[in-house]
Amino acid sequence: MKEVDEFAALEGKKVLWISRILGFSIFELISYAAGLTKISFKDYFLITFVTSTFINIGSYLVFKNINLQTENGIFIWVGTMAGTGIIFGLLVKFYLSNKSKFN
Repeated sequence: MKEVDEFAALEGKKVLWISRILGFSIFELISYAAGLTKISFKDYFLITFVTSTFINIGSYLVFKNINLQTENGIFIWVGTMAGTGIIFGLLVKFYLSNKSKFN
């Protein structure tokens, strides 16, 4: 837990920004993880508010003309969630591998 707190103190805000933008499909897991760190509630709330606003507007614009009651609409929605999850996972992996090279 000490290592998580140290990580959150140094990189927590940056990671929270990225995870809120790209990791919206795993939103509750991110919230739980942030709650276990020493990130201030004010920073957590501000980042969540700002990114959620843009993500919700973006999701509306992307999906407003897609019928989610059809097979194609559901496929597009699931594909979008999976795609952003994969991108988020790759960014985390890239970040952690680069971080370990410098330590």
